[in-house]
Amino acid sequence: MPDPAISQDPPPRRRRRSDSAARRDAAILSAARARFAVEGFDAASVADIARDAGVAVGTVYLRYSDKGALLAAVLEEAAGDFVAAMERPDIHARPWAERLEPMFAALLAEAARHPDLPALMRLSMQLPQDPGHLKVRAAIEHFMSEGQAAGAFRQVPVCPAAAIAHGMVQAAMREAMAGQTPPQVLAGLLADAARRWMVADHF
Repeated sequence: MPDPAISQDPPPRRRRRSDSAARRDAAILSAARARFAVEGFDAASVADIARDAGVAVGTVYLRYSDKGALLAAVLEEAAGDFVAAMERPDIHARPWAERLEPMFAALLAEAARHPDLPALMRLSMQLPQDPGHLKVRAAIEHFMSEGQAAGAFRQVPVCPAAAIAHGMVQAAMREAMAGQTPPQVLAGLLADAARRWMVADHF
């Protein structure tokens, strides 16, 4: 058992350095996201991003090897918001068959909070592998695997099924952000389609 007289927390100076680094990194990613969304990948410069973030150019390169790595970090951070929306406790407290529509509604609501999302989705094509895309896909696969283990979802191959579901959600996001169809209608359509090929007959 650890000696209670010995603190398990990092020393205050180290904790301050850690907090400062986290704030600096958040500023870099926020500035990069804004520049990429408005100017695109090629036109956005690391020098402008550093100036917007209030750091030196060298500080950006200490954290990110190049502009592609910076874009990858922006996309991964954006994906984290959508994964959090999928994993909301109030959604997962529902029976399995009733989780789909509120989960899709939460994803569309999250998209509405980020008007730069269409630009970021286009920018993901600049990367050989989009970590944000992979992060969301992995969350969908996990959700489907858990549903299958609970007997709520049909035993379909998870990876291709998750790819189809991800594509459907992305298309619905584009539709919602273009103002063509109300998000609540899209959430209902997504849930109805998912129930038809995902939910086991006895649920």
